Amino acid sequence: MIKHFTVATAAVILASASGALLAQNAPPPSPDPLPQPPLVDAASKEDPPKPIEGQIIMQDKNTYLASALIGSWVHSPDNQTVGDVNDVIINPSGDVVGVVVGVGGFLGMGEKDVAVALNRLTISQGENFDSANVMLNVSLAELEAAPAFKTAFAQKLEDEADQRAIKDSLSMNQVPQTVNPAPATQ
Repeated sequence: MIKHFTVATAAVILASASGALLAQNAPPPSPDPLPQPPLVDAASKEDPPKPIEGQIIMQDKNTYLASALIGSWVHSPDNQTVGDVNDVIINPSGDVVGVVVGVGGFLGMGEKDVAVALNRLTISQGENFDSANVMLNVSLAELEAAPAFKTAFAQKLEDEADQRAIKDSLSMNQVPQTVNPAPATQ
């Protein structure tokens, strides 16, 4: 019985090994023929896209994207880092009138925003057009001493809080008026 078991085991091993050996010695599959481009009728081609009026298709190399400007470091003339551009201020006509520079702080904590007119900055394109080099002719100490920038939304909230405070103080200072009873008529 052991003899039959050994012979059967040997036969199974040889059968499985011969399949693996044959697979290793098989010729490589023939390469697929080169793909042929699909046949296209001239009539079935789509019309090329048509730009809309006022559309800008390519960025001029003398322009900056806001995404490249925002986050750029701001340097003083002596190449000291004085902050980073946090936002861009745009007027209703679409003109960029200034940038908001984040000054001081560490890892975003304690940072103060100071807005600066665009004409006070010198901006040049970054090497790969994905960033900007920004220089401001002030020192870090001057920026830290400058008043903080208030957005229109922050001003609105302050005005509303002031109005509520005035209203609350007026209502607290009012003395209830007593109404004299009407004289009895006979």
